[in-house]
Formats: sequence, C-alpha cells, structure tokens
Amino acid sequence: MKRIDLKNTKLVIWDMDDTFWKGTISESEITPIEMNIELVKKLSDKGIMNSICSKNDFSVCEKELKKLGMWEYFIHPSINWESKGQRVKKIIEKCNLKAEDVIFLDDNRRNRSDARKCNPGITTCFPSKIKKIAAQANEL
Repeated sequence: MKRIDLKNTKLVIWDMDDTFWKGTISESEITPIEMNIELVKKLSDKGIMNSICSKNDFSVCEKELKKLGMWEYFIHPSINWESKGQRVKKIIEKCNLKAEDVIFLDDNRRNRSDARKCNPGITTCFPSKIKKIAAQANEL
C-alpha cells in the first residue's frame, strides 16, 4: 500500500457508508462521525479539496449532508450505483489533477482495488487510516 502523504495531496475522495458516517443510509439510520466532519472542514481550510464517490441514492445522501451542514464542502460528488473506479477517474479529471494527487477512502476492498486499477498512482485507504490523515492535517 502506498504511504499516506497529505503534503502532496490535493483531493480526498470519500465513500459515505461505513466510511464518512457509521451505517448504511439506504438500510437504516446513520451516525455522523464528528472527526470526519471536522477533517473535511480542516482539509478545505488547508486548500485540499474533498469529493464523494458513493454507491447510494444521490438525493438521500445530499439531504443528509445538507442536514449536517456538509454538502457545500464536497466538489463533483459522484453518488450512484455504478462501479467506482471510472467514477473516481472522472472526479480526478474534473479537478484537473493526477491520480498521484488523490487519496480515496473506502471501507470496501474491491472498490479500492477498482480505483487503483483505473487510476494508477492513487493512494487508497481503509477508514482506519483517517486518524493518520487527521494527524497530518494538523501539521500542515
């Protein structure tokens, strides 16, 4: 796995269910993770963009993120049921970045693998690495 280096990161792409929040929004109530909310705000303040690549219903996620006051922090959100590798690639292209400039956070190994296959050089992480990213954000 590629080492997390926030100093060279320009974009963090978040999965939603069991990554940004606890739970699966299409199946039950979700629980916001305050640390992730604060991290998105901190990254934005430091000039690092945030986006979404989630397998979900767009309007349901949008509504929840608006309720949390977070919707405006995410650029080019990709929320639908298609595979994630190509969608991550499109987000990166819309931001005029290279895969090497991006971290993709997702709890699903297949989604991370698909993202790496379609975006050589991208850093992919399991949500357990979010604390490490937050610690690096504090040092920027």
